[in-house]
Amino acid sequence: MKKYNGTMSYAMDEVKKRLEPTGISANKVKIIEGYMSRTKNNKEKPFSVSFAYIDFDLYTSIKDALLYLEFILSSGGFIVVDDYGFFSTGVKKAVDEFVRKRKNFAVTLPVKNVGNFCILQKS
Repeated sequence: MKKYNGTMSYAMDEVKKRLEPTGISANKVKIIEGYMSRTKNNKEKPFSVSFAYIDFDLYTSIKDALLYLEFILSSGGFIVVDDYGFFSTGVKKAVDEFVRKRKNFAVTLPVKNVGNFCILQKS
């Protein structure tokens, strides 16, 4: 993981540019810059989220994101966590610990060969 230190960061302009091909307008989403541990108390944070995509690759970052989203994710809302069971063991560990302690979150894994992610749904 040391070889990736400092390489998984993008400027805001680059993030917005990467959204363009998806059809998601950067004007329709709220992008909060920085690590979850530093931004979770940001005054601009949303009070409700129905869908979140997490791709942080590291245990602490995934754990922080899940703890942040736990109370603002709407009932029936989804969290997709990338690299579950792939790339680093931290992602799977953080998700498994989170779900084990919460009865209101269910985990779904994709069909084999579709990708390395999991889907959490809040009841």
